[in-house]
Amino acid sequence: MAKNPYEEFEGLLNQWRDNWRQNPKQFLEDAIIIMNQDFEKFYDKGQNAAGTRLRKYLLLLINRFKEMRKEILTIREERKKNKNKK
Repeated sequence: MAKNPYEEFEGLLNQWRDNWRQNPKQFLEDAIIIMNQDFEKFYDKGQNAAGTRLRKYLLLLINRFKEMRKEILTIREERKKNKNKK
């Protein structure tokens, strides 16, 4: 049985949480590809269920971006500390 798009997207986010530093650009491209179908269904075809999925996707992205932001700040602070030691 095929996964629904939301499950696929959630799986992508879970995979990305562990490996985002390896290729964050690829994650964003994959997320957009998955969301694109629902963008078309909602905006072009008027399917309200697709809008619900889009809102869910965006909420998941917000949470992942918050995690990413914290990680970036941590890395930046570590770099500053190492630079000051030299």
